[in-house]
Amino acid sequence: MYYQKWTNNKLHAKSSIYNGIAFKSLLEVSYAQELDLRIKAKEIKKWEYEKRVTIRAVLSDKIFLTSKEVTPSVKLFTIIPDFWITNADGSLEIHEAKGLEMDTWKKKWAIFELVYGLEYPDIKLVVVKQYKNKTPMGSRKPKWKNTDIQYR
Repeated sequence: MYYQKWTNNKLHAKSSIYNGIAFKSLLEVSYAQELDLRIKAKEIKKWEYEKRVTIRAVLSDKIFLTSKEVTPSVKLFTIIPDFWITNADGSLEIHEAKGLEMDTWKKKWAIFELVYGLEYPDIKLVVVKQYKNKTPMGSRKPKWKNTDIQYR
């Protein structure tokens, strides 16, 4: 079941409810529907929505960044990737559905990629971008593309 709720936010995204989960944008809803189809096709086992990750700076002889609970450490920021996907082979992927990339998000994501890439090199990080395409009638349809796939 799909419901749409109109809200005013700075990015003009429309929050929606799909299968009992409140999504922040229509792009996330359409990607969740795609993931459900991939589960039926047995490409992936399951997906989870928005798990929180805190990036910390550990203060010792040297300063280093981590996503693990370590003391003493200082919380730098929290990032909430949209989709945590378990593939059919058991591997994990983290997907972020992104319409408009703000500068703050770009910086956080770059640090997240660095920290997670070092701590968990077997986890694949993917940004799913949205682009808009005008139809012959002049209306706009949201579409998404996976940044891992090269389009020509």
